[in-house]
Amino acid sequence: MFQPSSKRGRQPYLAPQEAKRRRLERYRLRRKQMINIGIEIDRWQQLKLELGFEKDACLAKFLLDYYRAHHVSTTLYLDPKGRGELVHHRMQDESCNTSSTSSRENQSEQRIQSSLMIKFPQRTPPQLSAEGLSTADSDTDTEHGKDGMEFVEDSMDVTEYLLPENCINTKLMDCTVEEEVLNIINNKIVPEEEESVQVPVALTPNKSVCSMRTGIVYDTCLMSLAKKAFSRCEHLNCKGKIDLELHIVATAMKVVSHCCHGHKSVWWSQPLLKGVPAGNTLLVSSIVLSGNNYRKIALMFKFLNMRLVSYQSFFKTQKSYVQPSVTNFWKKMQGKLFLELTHPLVVLGDQSNNSCISSERYLTYTMMDNCTHKILDVQVIDAREGARRLRNLETSAFRRAFQWLVKNNLDVSEIVTDADPQLLSTIKSVYPNVLHQLDLWHGIRAVHERISKVVASSDNTDLQPWISDIIKHFIYCCQHSNGDVNTLMARWRSILHHIVNVHEWQLGDGSTTASCEHGHLTDKEIKDKQWLTAGSPAHHALREVVYDKWLTSHLNYFVQARVTNELESFNNHIQMYAAQNFTYDYDDYQVRTLLAAIDYNAHVDREYQRNADGEIVYHRMYSKRRNHWRAVPTKVQKHYHHFEELREDMVKAVLSKDTVRQLPRGFRTKRRRVPT
Repeated sequence: MFQPSSKRGRQPYLAPQEAKRRRLERYRLRRKQMINIGIEIDRWQQLKLELGFEKDACLAKFLLDYYRAHHVSTTLYLDPKGRGELVHHRMQDESCNTSSTSSRENQSEQRIQSSLMIKFPQRTPPQLSAEGLSTADSDTDTEHGKDGMEFVEDSMDVTEYLLPENCINTKLMDCTVEEEVLNIINNKIVPEEEESVQVPVALTPNKSVCSMRTGIVYDTCLMSLAKKAFSRCEHLNCKGKIDLELHIVATAMKVVSHCCHGHKSVWWSQPLLKGVPAGNTLLVSSIVLSGNNYRKIALMFKFLNMRLVSYQSFFKTQKSYVQPSVTNFWKKMQGKLFLELTHPLVVLGDQSNNSCISSERYLTYTMMDNCTHKILDVQVIDAREGARRLRNLETSAFRRAFQWLVKNNLDVSEIVTDADPQLLSTIKSVYPNVLHQLDLWHGIRAVHERISKVVASSDNTDLQPWISDIIKHFIYCCQHSNGDVNTLMARWRSILHHIVNVHEWQLGDGSTTASCEHGHLTDKEIKDKQWLTAGSPAHHALREVVYDKWLTSHLNYFVQARVTNELESFNNHIQMYAAQNFTYDYDDYQVRTLLAAIDYNAHVDREYQRNADGEIVYHRMYSKRRNHWRAVPTKVQKHYHHFEELREDMVKAVLSKDTVRQLPRGFRTKRRRVPT
């Protein structure tokens, strides 16, 4: 234990080692908030001065909010005092509410179009010519020019490089996570008309509880009907007058009649499952199976003036019936899927990065078949199991999921994961016979980051019009490498010849021909292209990008050109079933993850929507994790047949109990006496 010194004055309460550790931790936290903008610092300070911001955080938030709100080219108007107010979006940042900002709140809000007008460049996808590599970006010089370099990083859109050819000139509709997962057609008008339903007079054993229609009943209407139906005692040889009582048992209503001669009869508004109203049990299952939360549904019921089962009963029913039914259903679906797979398998692996509170405690790792795009296995690991670091958790989850596939006799020949260094090392040492590939997006991002860095220099501005060409060339090389890293490298470095208008060269390495693979370029194409000069600073900068250490050492991970976009779609399903800002225990979070897998596998084979010309309709979705837009084909509406089977299994589980259940404490009754 640290002993304070005998010197006079204030004594330190921490040991020197602990004080140093805390000081370094403060420095580390401070460095996390620092962003190096390089040579653009002068322009940054000038812009902050012109707009009247006193803090860098205010200017950063202003630019980020505008970029998110206006993703295409538009005009930005500011008030003359530089408060940073958009036409349709007003900035409100508590961290920027200084005294000077507060004083400007009462000033004029007139918008002007003088020097305070800023134009953001429009992001137009490059148009591929028949030759593939050579492109015609006629608007590149006029729109971007040398002053548009600061937008290179923000304007990266992998959709532009991986978009199908028939959608290049099409403006895609934005699609939210909710629209993708729930797949509800909002523009379809459904008339609210009466529906005639044929109901048998008496309940039959073949009539399932799950297939019955349900509705909302008001107590006054129900008692009005009860007084007409039960005017006299129904007991044998007794026609005495009766008094009616209404008991509310959560979502069910019970009418109790008392005869003046002591006879009693009971009528329920819902069928009973071992003494418990079926609607209460099915409501609990519907809340979980639809990915909803008990407290939000309880608040909705409160606004509707409708009673709901207590949280204790909800938790008990979920534990006893819903969770076992979901787990058994997933095991049956998983076993059936394993029998249908064709070997060997190419498996995509990825961890989910959700924004719910429970995702900080649990890590979800998913294995997907690349051919069928169906989920093979989902592993949920509790962070409190011992592996505290996120990388350790990801590696542990991967090994657990992969071992489960091997245990079920699945022949995995290739695995595609993220570029985590520890995961790369683990697969290389533990599974040397499995070909390991990385998501092609990691290679695209690496090329884009490195070329954007060199373009920021004033000596390399000639590379600006070639950025999209270089990235497309990298994708082409990966897609046509035939699994050979030497072929990939030979094609990749051929861009150094093509960019200086040299399309045939003398020396080759034998992997590919010593020439470009595009067709003959016309005189107009050669004239319109801004070729570089061999040996120029821009040419040397491109050489550094092509022979980048990380890129060249990881080229063997891109020879199959694999992408994991489908896994990101599944992660959106997890976000819908494990909602944001809610906490779940381990079993509940695991079951909701399995529900996401069941939902995804049940609907992954749906047909695609097509337009009048028979072409597939695409939309675009934004990835928060990777900070780019991606093109996604639009599918037909979901059917949710698995939901009916899940509820049937749960009802069978309730009926299979030997003992008759008593009403739990949560199903409290509320009595109402209605005189006849």
